[in-house]
Amino acid sequence: MSLITPANSGLKRLTFAPSSTQEPFTRPTPSPYTPSARRRSGSLSVSGVPQSEHQGNGPVNLSRDFSKAEEAERYINGDLITFMRGLAIDTVSAFHKSSTIASPIESATEYVTQLITGLREQINISDELAKATSLRPSCRNVLRRLNTQLRLESNAWTLLLMAWRNEGVQSDDLCSRRLSPNFRDEVFLSGIQGYAKLQRIVEWLECIADNTLRREGGVKLRPLDDPAYRWEYTASRVANNEPISMDFPLQSENKLDNVERKAEARLSREVFRLVRAGRLSEAEEVCRAVQQPWRAAALGGGKAASCLAANGVKGQARRVWRKVAKAVAQSKDVSILPHEKAVYAALCGELEPLLAVSETYEDEAWARTSVLLDRLADKALLEGPGSDAKVEDATILQAFTECQSSGKGSELVHPDLLSGIRILQAYISLGPGISSKHLSELFENLASVAEVAQHQEAEWLSRFVSQICLFFKYSGRLDDVDLDSKIFDNFDRGVQCYAHLVIKMDLDKEEKSIRQRTILRPRPLVYAAASYFLAELRNPELTIETYVVLLAASLRHDFRQEKMEAGEKTIPGAEFDDRRTLCLASAGQCFKTEVLQQLVVRAVDVVWEDILPSNQLSRSVTDLPWQGEVSEADELIVRAIRFLTFPAFTNVTEAIRRITKAARLFFLAGRRKSAKYAIEWFPKDVLHHLREEMCWEALREFKSWVAYHDALERHHQWNVFHGSNRPLPPPDHVLQAAKARPGNANYAEQSSAKVMVQDYEQSVSEFESVCAKKRKVAVESLKSALLFEKGWMQDEKKYDANGMTEMKESESERQSELEAVRKFAVPQLVMLLHQALHDSGLYSEAMELANVVAAEEFKLFNSFGAAEMRAFLARIASSSIAVADQSVKAQGLQRPYEGTFFEELQS
Repeated sequence: MSLITPANSGLKRLTFAPSSTQEPFTRPTPSPYTPSARRRSGSLSVSGVPQSEHQGNGPVNLSRDFSKAEEAERYINGDLITFMRGLAIDTVSAFHKSSTIASPIESATEYVTQLITGLREQINISDELAKATSLRPSCRNVLRRLNTQLRLESNAWTLLLMAWRNEGVQSDDLCSRRLSPNFRDEVFLSGIQGYAKLQRIVEWLECIADNTLRREGGVKLRPLDDPAYRWEYTASRVANNEPISMDFPLQSENKLDNVERKAEARLSREVFRLVRAGRLSEAEEVCRAVQQPWRAAALGGGKAASCLAANGVKGQARRVWRKVAKAVAQSKDVSILPHEKAVYAALCGELEPLLAVSETYEDEAWARTSVLLDRLADKALLEGPGSDAKVEDATILQAFTECQSSGKGSELVHPDLLSGIRILQAYISLGPGISSKHLSELFENLASVAEVAQHQEAEWLSRFVSQICLFFKYSGRLDDVDLDSKIFDNFDRGVQCYAHLVIKMDLDKEEKSIRQRTILRPRPLVYAAASYFLAELRNPELTIETYVVLLAASLRHDFRQEKMEAGEKTIPGAEFDDRRTLCLASAGQCFKTEVLQQLVVRAVDVVWEDILPSNQLSRSVTDLPWQGEVSEADELIVRAIRFLTFPAFTNVTEAIRRITKAARLFFLAGRRKSAKYAIEWFPKDVLHHLREEMCWEALREFKSWVAYHDALERHHQWNVFHGSNRPLPPPDHVLQAAKARPGNANYAEQSSAKVMVQDYEQSVSEFESVCAKKRKVAVESLKSALLFEKGWMQDEKKYDANGMTEMKESESERQSELEAVRKFAVPQLVMLLHQALHDSGLYSEAMELANVVAAEEFKLFNSFGAAEMRAFLARIASSSIAVADQSVKAQGLQRPYEGTFFEELQS
């Protein structure tokens, strides 16, 4: 029955199937139950074919139908999910606002009303789309499944709304009309334990049946003037068309005509459907409309329990009628149809006949709860104020759990999901007065159902569970400090499962697009839904561990999209980070600052987890592999640090520590270009926010890396220029022609040769000038790195009172890595500096490097292994020989020491 139906409204206008009412005929209308091939004899002639239900609404507009089919495809493939996620986010926002209002229950139920409105809107849309005749069968089946899920969710929210509202029940159900004839009785019954709760449940179940009845077009009894309803076929056969008695079918020797028995079966079924929908008055009206007034009188014969009988005894009429109704309901007579027995069973509180005709889970639940309500009210009213009549919550739960009927359409929903939402409905029906024990059981079931929904990837049920959890939170029901802590743990599980499922489904969609080589644009609703719901968790660790998966994935998918769009080309500085930005922005709107700080750090850990190289300390630094290019994995490792530099919650200290760690590990893994890329990538604006006292070790290391890579780059520039840009001398014949005495060579050739030699000498002069400048810059850069203040890649050691150094395990590992870096890089820098000086003819300065390496101030010798030191001393020896050669040549002397010590050193 409808929620908007006013109490005591009396008779209402009937709702019948289309074209069910017709004008009176001058003669009986042929019955639709008559077989078309059969003709009858007698005064009632039948011609033509039986009337059939109206099919269709005229010719189909093909273009409109195809358009609707396309719309259905879009609806299935994302429109519905998008709408429901947006509605879920709006609901959470509304719950947030309700927490500041004086009456949280009223405000929370108000937003539930808006949620129900949105669900019903989607139900109507799916119903309309299913009408398209050009729909593919698979698409139509999906629409049916979605429609069933929407109705289950809408029905559950409607139950919650009815169970939690503060005002009295404005019901037109059977018991309120039959057992509450006046306000005094209503007040009395409302004080009976469990009565109002049961009445709301019955009202909800009747509301579901009423909606189904209206959706199907009302009762299907047209035409109402069918002679089969009036038994005129039998009357024409046995009574010369005179009306026959209503008791005629009950007499053993008499039987109705076959077509009339079919009409009776249909009438009793439709009357039961009206009674099942709480529309008893309309059921009576239908009986009168088909000219069976005795049936209408029988339905309304059970007067209210407090009414006086003819003998003046209060409730006597009710008791007598109830006995008769029970006799009909319990009768074994096969001539009394099952639905007719069920009607009287509903009116007198007999369960078995109702169960016999129950087709759905809701039918069976209505049968059990309405009988329970009928017996409770009847007992209370007949016994009066001293009655001990009551119904415990456990009894109501048992009534739900005993329902075994799966019902029509249930095959469209997985049995575990269907069972889950039905269990939740049972506990929700207990309303705001639910005990702590049952509240604990409810949240245990909520968590279990959420996990089942997550496993089955049923987002609709997972979303419902999370919203139910939030409803209990914002309605104030979880504010009791004495509640079991398991309730809050299960609350977190229920909400977390929905966020986890939304994230998983989105990541699966992204992975599918990658396999198909397609690009999906970012979906802000995914980030918003995950952040809004995870922000509700009481345990921040669960929030972080769930959202960090989405955050790390957003970086990976941004990176993949960037590479796919760029193809084989490299786009310097063109970083695609739409997903990461949206993900962090959503988190910033919902999460607390301390959660955000932990979140971005964990996100870096997740990205690094499988792709960060090991420190390679077990391998000799001289045997490190060499990787020429920056791999995508290394680039992703560096990009992950961008999480720590997001403007809203920048963690510059952690960022500088992470970038130096990445550079160290890249270097030790032989990926020198990746190490250089990491240092060069680090945002310069972040460095401006760093102060040395914040992270002096990491900052010194970063500056050491900058000096190292700058030195390598400057040396590389000098070496390339020095080795490949030296001007080539003119050919020998040109040199000879230029030096020839006048007259010994052709004048023109000699003039041309002199010009060429002059150009060459000028080019050499320019080359040596530029080369000297580049060499000077390279030497200064190399010296700056080697003679870095307080040592390159060295921290200042801090000592305790006993003169011992203290460091954490992670810091000890870092020091080991720095030592390994120095053992490779310091000899490398020394060798490069020696090369630059020696190859430039600065042999004396090259020899001075030995003093620099041996100096206690810098202790560069500690970074040399035996092999590196031998190679270095050999180079120093070659520079010494070169110095001696220069001295000998400068004095024009012959070398008196051929084959002696210096030759051995040179070899």
